[in-house]
Amino acid sequence: DFREVRIVQSKAKEYESPEAYYEALNAAISAWKEKRKAKGGLIGAAVSDRYMDQLRNMKPFEEAQEGQNFQLGCMLVEEKGEDADGNEVGILVFTSIDKSSTLSPLGLDKGDALLAINGSDVTNYKDLKREIGKIHAAGKLSAEVTVQKAEKGIAETFLVHGSG
Repeated sequence: DFREVRIVQSKAKEYESPEAYYEALNAAISAWKEKRKAKGGLIGAAVSDRYMDQLRNMKPFEEAQEGQNFQLGCMLVEEKGEDADGNEVGILVFTSIDKSSTLSPLGLDKGDALLAINGSDVTNYKDLKREIGKIHAAGKLSAEVTVQKAEKGIAETFLVHGSG
């Protein structure tokens, strides 16, 4: 259960220092890995790489710096959903949104979905990495994001501005 890791992440600003936060985060991750390993679950490179990609984008103690790349400031998980025709599709579901992030003003909650960035569907981590890469390559600090709030069930597109 990854819940303990998420709890530590959600309380990042409450720790007395970045070091104390990262120590608690590493302890929670280690405990999660041990429990997962004991149950025969995956703990290898694929799981770690996906988590580390997300963790790199959620840096609760860093202040915005000149020339900083566009970041969403959230944690996402790949899930399966259905399109309008009932076909199974991949979706990225928010598990947490940093309160000072690019997405914070949208009022997103855990369980809402990220559907597209700049008009391109993002159905998995590979798509997300590709679209964020395009924004970085263009030197942009804003993007159009299409999200679906779980409570409304309809897609909405917003222009969001990253810090720079």
